[in-house]
Amino acid sequence: MKISIGLPALALLLTGCIALPPGLHVTVGGDANYYDAPTRTIALAPDQPMAIWAHEACHARQHEKILERDPASDNLWLYFQTPEGVSFLSASSQVPSGAVLEDEAWVCAWYYVDPSRLTSGGLAWAQEWLR
Repeated sequence: MKISIGLPALALLLTGCIALPPGLHVTVGGDANYYDAPTRTIALAPDQPMAIWAHEACHARQHEKILERDPASDNLWLYFQTPEGVSFLSASSQVPSGAVLEDEAWVCAWYYVDPSRLTSGGLAWAQEWLR
């Protein structure tokens, strides 16, 4: 299968603006969008907008933050034990959940793709933690 990655998505992944785990794989062509921590794979359906690319890359970034503390972990829930994850919980007044992992990935994605979509609190958090 030929993989086609749009220039903006390729730039996002290769410029290093989002810290990604070593050995990351990107597959395009399935029917779902997700990040799989055990295989370190971003899977994307064809023709996804930049925001979806960024969102899944931000899940990989969450994993990178975990790997900095525990190089063998594939448990994305451990993100909430990183300084960044603790800060996001505090800033958003939320408790750990799958929905909060998604919320953080969207804040991260919009910060890189269209920061005007963020609340002032989300933007302030992103400017502190995502640089």
